Amino acid sequence: MSVTSQAGRSLFSNYTVTATGFVYNDSGSKAATSGWITCKSDHVIVQVGAPTLNASALTYRIEGRFDSLNRAASVLASKLTSPTSIDILHNIDKKFKEIRVGVKADNTATPNKFYAGVCLTDIK
Repeated sequence: MSVTSQAGRSLFSNYTVTATGFVYNDSGSKAATSGWITCKSDHVIVQVGAPTLNASALTYRIEGRFDSLNRAASVLASKLTSPTSIDILHNIDKKFKEIRVGVKADNTATPNKFYAGVCLTDIK
């Protein structure tokens, strides 16, 4: 098998997390419609990292939704309690129409820098 296409998409880039409720894009939007990207690829990998962390923790959640449903489902939820020196990868093995990443701080101590992106790969 060979890779026929591969595309990366940045979701958060050096985003300063201050909210204690989930935000879904670099604009800090909390809307149910925010942050969704199409992910109809053979392989979907989400990459996250927090090189600067002053809050007690950053909680991030990867969410997905199916084509016939318009409801978010939690795919993975995790906490970062110390800065990451290298990003973390999460392989999404379920097939969703769309996914998004949400992030929140456990308290208001700043700065907290967060990165998240998606790699979409198709194979033949």
